[in-house]
Amino acid sequence: MSTSPDVADAGIEPSEACSSQPKCRMHWPLRSLQIVIVALLLGYLVWNSLYYFPYIVDDTFISLRYARNLLNGAGLVYNVGQQVEGYSNFSWVMIEALVMRLGLPVITSIKLLGLASAVATALLAFLLARRVLPKSPEGRVAGFIAFTLICLNTSIAVWSQAGLETVFFASLVVAMCLRFEVELDRKRPLPWSAVLFALACMTRPEAPVYGLYFLVRRVSAWRRVRARRGDLLWVVVLGALLIPYEAWGLWYYGKLLPNTYAAKIGLPNADAVAQMWTKLFRQRLLVDFVTRQGWGFVALLSFGALGGMVGFRRLPTVVWVTLACGLLFVIRAGNDWMPRYRLIVPIMPFLFILVSYGFAELLRRARRSRVLIVICCLAFAASLTDYARHQMFAGYARGPRNLATETRTWRWCLDVRDHLSQRQYPAERRAWRILRQIPAGETICARDIGFIGFLSDNPIWDLAGLLTPTVARARHDRGEEAQRLMFEEMLALEPAYILLRSERPFHQAIEQYLQNDPRIAALYRRRGRGRLSDRIIYTRRKMARVDFQERVYAAVRQFPEYEKRAKQMLAR
Repeated sequence: MSTSPDVADAGIEPSEACSSQPKCRMHWPLRSLQIVIVALLLGYLVWNSLYYFPYIVDDTFISLRYARNLLNGAGLVYNVGQQVEGYSNFSWVMIEALVMRLGLPVITSIKLLGLASAVATALLAFLLARRVLPKSPEGRVAGFIAFTLICLNTSIAVWSQAGLETVFFASLVVAMCLRFEVELDRKRPLPWSAVLFALACMTRPEAPVYGLYFLVRRVSAWRRVRARRGDLLWVVVLGALLIPYEAWGLWYYGKLLPNTYAAKIGLPNADAVAQMWTKLFRQRLLVDFVTRQGWGFVALLSFGALGGMVGFRRLPTVVWVTLACGLLFVIRAGNDWMPRYRLIVPIMPFLFILVSYGFAELLRRARRSRVLIVICCLAFAASLTDYARHQMFAGYARGPRNLATETRTWRWCLDVRDHLSQRQYPAERRAWRILRQIPAGETICARDIGFIGFLSDNPIWDLAGLLTPTVARARHDRGEEAQRLMFEEMLALEPAYILLRSERPFHQAIEQYLQNDPRIAALYRRRGRGRLSDRIIYTRRKMARVDFQERVYAAVRQFPEYEKRAKQMLAR
């Protein structure tokens, strides 16, 4: 019996293909049941994601301000006239700019795109699992298990609605790996995986690390697929897309890596390897990820680890190499303040494929003993049940207190419809305080600058270092010279508003410097009151009067989607 190209490309063995129409009809109830299960799981993923529709992370508005300035003719900048790459998601900024150009509500649009990315990630991971896992009953079941674990995961649901590119990037990673697996089985494939990889590199700065997968996978397939013209074409397409992009970034910003990378992680240097070795033993993020999602999650990881070690020779290269690539970046980053394991979301699909493979491999080894099979299935079912319970109802111990970190009761399913009409704008009261007190054009010095900068449109001197290279340098180089340059730059701007958080050591150092500088007492008032008692606020004594109504109207003109909320705030 000959095998059709479609069957061969899908990774299905000839014996599994339908040889006649009657045979296919015999299996239609099972296939219909599979379709129903997939639809139900996707429906849950969508509903779980929409529960977090009000949630917006503050950094979203940094990207939005870049997109708005680009459309306004100021260039791809945050502060007009200052060319600093304070974003790390170029393609996401371009998508936001396109949405704004089309006149669509930008927040709603990027949330819908995030939702579509979550669905795409789940489906693509399902196809990838079905393709690379063993073509056996256990392997086919494992594909559904991986798909189930992804659809039940609340981290993916949260980050599909947070406003950032996290889940969009995850879908690109899965798509490029799936496409490359397809290309390896074709004689003359079009290098779409190279296009997807280039797009991923334009979406997140850690994407080049995943280039290791393409190298290792191509070498592992060398015996089956020798050198061909398609390999050269793949490299040419990738270079044609990435080289102009990197050259433009170097010309426009003067650096290859975004300033956000330098602020959060630090630029690569001679001590980078030693730093990674040190961070390897201080992985608070990874430890929390493993230990704080319930015993069922730990048990599922144990299934994956044990089965992966037992059947390592059969373990698909795409699974363990991509996991290793993602973990390299997580180890290098060390930690992340954002909730729900943002940095780990892109590799979760591969982790869940590993878990499902481990379970399938253990079942395969236990074939001769029905008792072992029953025990293994019961243990896995119990672990999956606890995992589902934790993802549906449990809270998140780390990160700020907001919708993304709360515990839930069963009634959360009924709250989704109400959530669709709500928004949780970060630091909203602080943004309105700036509109009321600080004139347009005056510089603001603060740390969480996303929403306050987007709404007020004031110039920002960023205490997190995302937009200010001198701060990024001072945060990682605690030498006196780096800190002196940072302080002198700040005082030269004479910011109208300085907001410090007293619990942060870096802000304490700034506060000490301000108190010791004789110019500060004459220029600023220092205060802290009410709920902001843990914050220290400096306001410049001499400022022009503020036309509050005009400031609000100007903010709404630039952010039309906020008009309804602005009216509610004015009515208070």
